[in-house]
Amino acid sequence: MRHRGYGECAKVLAATPKEAPGAGERLLIRTLERYGVRLRFTVAGVCGALGVVSAGSAGAAPAATCLLLPALLACGLCLRSQRRPVPLVPRWVLDAAFVMLVGLSQPLLGDGADPTVEAIISIAVITFQHEWATRPAVGLALAGLGAAASALGDVLSSPGHGPEAAPLVAMLVEVSLSRAAHVIVRSRGRPVRRVQGRVPP
Repeated sequence: MRHRGYGECAKVLAATPKEAPGAGERLLIRTLERYGVRLRFTVAGVCGALGVVSAGSAGAAPAATCLLLPALLACGLCLRSQRRPVPLVPRWVLDAAFVMLVGLSQPLLGDGADPTVEAIISIAVITFQHEWATRPAVGLALAGLGAAASALGDVLSSPGHGPEAAPLVAMLVEVSLSRAAHVIVRSRGRPVRRVQGRVPP
């Protein structure tokens, strides 16, 4: 059986129409989505518990819990939706509620809560890019909402001062790198899959 050379393989790739994600891409998307939600749930649980403990000295622990517990519950429902899928709009609402509730909890957690809230929201906006990989506009919108929630938390925790620019810039860089890494990994795998599917041994 005749082997095709590099030139013929290139023609095959050039003639291949845009196609739906293959089995490998779908597995990658599902894996990143599954572990992204778990990572966000873990970070939110650990950092949220530490924040509530630190807020206890100021007497704001009950109020902070009233915001962080629903946020953790929203994240838990997203985790559950991986086994029992829910419509996209309710899931987007859950993700949006998560970052907004975390941002609003910042003034209740007391002094030194900024790194805790920033860590939770930063992980969230990064994982959103993988969980909504097939709908990048939704992931970017959630990242923007997360940045707005972080800025709102800064303003509420320090009245009279504007939001800090450094965490917002860092968040923008993290989101850009996360999205770019995902796109590069997926694009690198497509030519190999096309050649394997069209070039005989």
